[in-house]
Parts: sequence; C-alpha cells; structure tokens
Amino acid sequence: MRVRLIAGMIAALAAVAAFAAPAAASPLVDVTASPETIAVGGSSTITATGFGGIDSIRFDVTGAPGGALAGGGTSAEVPVTDGTATTTFSASQGGTFTIEVVDGEAVLAITNIVVTSPAPPTTQTTLVANPEAVAVGEESTITATGLGELTTARFGLDATPGGSLTGSDGTSTSVAADVSGGEASVTFASTETGIFTVAVGDGETVYAVVTVTVTDSAQPSATSTSTATPSPSATSATSAADAGEDGGFPAVWVWVIVGAVVVAAGVVTIVLVRRRNRAQP
Repeated sequence: MRVRLIAGMIAALAAVAAFAAPAAASPLVDVTASPETIAVGGSSTITATGFGGIDSIRFDVTGAPGGALAGGGTSAEVPVTDGTATTTFSASQGGTFTIEVVDGEAVLAITNIVVTSPAPPTTQTTLVANPEAVAVGEESTITATGLGELTTARFGLDATPGGSLTGSDGTSTSVAADVSGGEASVTFASTETGIFTVAVGDGETVYAVVTVTVTDSAQPSATSTSTATPSPSATSATSAADAGEDGGFPAVWVWVIVGAVVVAAGVVTIVLVRRRNRAQP
C-alpha cells in the first residue's frame, strides 16, 4: 500500500513539473563570417541563423579598435527574415575582432574576424598637389603614387580650419580612396585661407605628406605669360597726330606748309601771265 502511495506521489510531482516547465528552446543560434580574414579596408559578411519568433537581433563588435558594422557603428540592430539576420563588418586598423549576436542582454553566439594590415610599399610613396596654390573655393587634386599592393589609401588633413577632402567615401577631413596600379587621388578644397598639410597612408602609417596654399585670390602661374597684340583703332591716328608733343614734327604743320607752297605757286603764275600779256604789241 505504501509503495503504491509513494508511486502515486512521484507521478503527481512529475506531472506538475512537466506542466510548469517552459517550452523547449529554439535551435541554437549560429553565426559565421565570410571571409574570416580580411585586409584593412576590406569587408566581411556576418550571417546569423537559427532564430525563431524573433523580429530583430543585435550585432556588437568588440576587441581591437577600428572595427565597424554596416552603418558605421560598433552596434547594429538587424531585422530577422526567415530566421536569418545579416550585416557587414569592416575595419580601418588591423587586429582580431569579435562579433557578438545579442538578444537583449544575452549573447547568443560569437565569431572572430582577423584584419591584417598591408605591408608598407617597397617603393617610395610620392604625394603631389596640382595645383599647389589655389584660391578660396577652388580645388586641388591630391595624387599619391607608389602605394604598392595597398587596396585602399587613407588621406587626412591637419587641424587648419576650413579644409576638406573628397574621396570614395564622401567629404571630410579624413577620407578613403581606392588604389589602382599603386595610385590613388582625392580632391582638396577650402573655405578659408591658410597652408594645409595633407597626408596619405594605410590608416596606421603615414607614407607621405604635401602642403597646399589657399589664398584670397588665385596666384598667377610662374610659367604663364601675357603678350599684348596691337590692333588698329581710332586712337592710333590721333596718337600719331599728337606725336609732336613728345618731340616729333606735328603732322598738321606739314599740311599748312604744303598749302602755303600751293598758294605761292598760284600767285607767281598769275604775275607771270600778266607781264606776258603787257609785253605783247
């Protein structure tokens, strides 16, 4: 009898425990990075799967500085579609980064990404501004050559106010530019005068610098020349007529003398004709 009673109590407790137990957890969340190793300036796709009944999930970046998710921050809230959520990761510096998949305060899964820094170029990097002097509001093209195997170059400005650079990722005081054949270019402009220093590198190491001078008005080129070509004008004759004021013989006196000679010749002719007429019988 006691055995049956004990067995009944055990069965009852088991039923209560089964009723009070929470529903079975959803399958484990899995997160992957593709690729798992990238270079500075590259990107990796982060994919998390295994969500059930969740509308959105959060990705966080921890570890080395310089990492960012889609949108530019170290944290991104991403919608879940068919149990899957995706974002992208990039870094401006080398190191090992950890991507966490977070629901509320609980970390559901993690994955690591290694970001490698490119080797410095074996050839000397040259940075040129063309032109080196501009007026406020004008532009100068900043070109870096000898960047080696670098895929993305970073250009930056000093703290002189008013200057900005325009690269492949927008306009700011620090921008990126795609490298092709070891060469990359950005555009510089300024709203204020001053001497601006532009640097280029890989985000960690500066390879070369150049300065750009901004003035109130554009400076004439050292090689430019201006030659005036004379052309006929109404003032040319007047200038020639007035040449006598500078020591030349006035043209008007030439005509006066010529007129006097003609009048004198006429008078002489008349006198001769009258004398001839008187001499005749």
